[in-house]
Amino acid sequence: MPYVENSGVSIHYHVEGNGPLLVLQHGFAMSLGRWREAGYVDALKSDYRVILIDARGHGASSKPYDIEAYSPESSVADVLAVLDALDVSKAHFWGYSMGGAIGMDVASDAPHRISSLIVGGAGADPNPSGAPEADPMVDALREDIESFVAFIENAVGTLTPEAKQTFLANDASALLASRLGRRRNPNGLKGPQNQPKRETIATSLFPNTRRSAYQREPPRRFQ
Repeated sequence: MPYVENSGVSIHYHVEGNGPLLVLQHGFAMSLGRWREAGYVDALKSDYRVILIDARGHGASSKPYDIEAYSPESSVADVLAVLDALDVSKAHFWGYSMGGAIGMDVASDAPHRISSLIVGGAGADPNPSGAPEADPMVDALREDIESFVAFIENAVGTLTPEAKQTFLANDASALLASRLGRRRNPNGLKGPQNQPKRETIATSLFPNTRRSAYQREPPRRFQ
């Protein structure tokens, strides 16, 4: 399992396939394996060289408990560290949920390293106030990982055994620090006040950007 060190934090990643470079960044409380379980890697690896990254606090990457370790800038630096380790100057980026937010941060902080950006399940400012009390996940994580999983199932329905195992394998303290650290948005372009929106910055960098949205019934199972 390859790792790269970024300021004392070990970031786990995996590469497979051939073709143009594509980073896949998972969502909160998931891991790089979720892309494989959902069939994305098999579907993409014949056409792309896929770079899967475990975000800090997730999967096989280091799991610091310090909130300061989870600034948006740190997440950007983790992605760039992986690209540097692979001697990659530029790559396409596809992120889901938290991974989408990381993608927007990379696009705003290091646009020269991103060829294109796909964001799913993420908005520019999901929590403009940054107040922990506005996030019920924080309360669940402060209890234990089982309470967090119960919260997820209450929100989306019964999890598949594979998805439930993925969530239960998390470190609740690391997830809590990650959630609080990213929500604080302490510096730079990610700040909620008097700063451009991440989405505005990201889309302005790519002239052919299109925004798509759709509505559907709430999911009964996490697939």
